Amino acid sequence: MALPLPAGSPLQLIEPPWCFGPRAGKLIDVPLLTFQLRSAGRPGRWAVLGDIPDDFESLEAALALPEVAGAAALACDGIDIWLGRSQEAALGSWPVRREEGTTLVRVELRDPEQADAFLRALPRGA
Repeated sequence: MALPLPAGSPLQLIEPPWCFGPRAGKLIDVPLLTFQLRSAGRPGRWAVLGDIPDDFESLEAALALPEVAGAAALACDGIDIWLGRSQEAALGSWPVRREEGTTLVRVELRDPEQADAFLRALPRGA
């Protein structure tokens, strides 16, 4: 399910390519994702992954790509946005939750006003 973005947003939601590897559960096929993003020829951070994997290691690798601005997942009570270390710096003092054992942080958006404020906090052309 695609999440709506404001008109004129420089961000684009994309479905990450999946592979299943030696671990149980789906993983992001990072080499294929890299190829797809670089083939698009868009500079800067513009891609938001529209789903998250079952494994944080492949999410960390995907979020380290210069084109990936973050990952979004629908939660039961809102939207969770996953960010890597370099994306976190752009948020300044926005409250985040850290995922133990990873470089990942999560922003929890629980009402429309929070979502609007979060999108305004992102730098243009992120």
